[in-house]
Amino acid sequence: MRQTHLAGEKMFVDYSGVTMPIHNQRTGEVEYAQIFIAVLGASGYTFVHATPSQRQEDFIYSHVKCYGFFLWRSAKSGSSR
Repeated sequence: MRQTHLAGEKMFVDYSGVTMPIHNQRTGEVEYAQIFIAVLGASGYTFVHATPSQRQEDFIYSHVKCYGFFLWRSAKSGSSR
């Protein structure tokens, strides 16, 4: 079902559920990163960020990075809201 979203009204966020391996070249140890995704409703513009876990502090940090990214893109394009 198609939905209409007004610009600046909604942002959808979640972790993808897929982990990504991170290889430490010095030790050979493999750790897995969680993939945070944010999508703006109107434009479909997407932000992706890898975090070590889905803990609250990682979730909040991803939001901070996401808002900074979208605000930077907005300022660069000259649009204001």
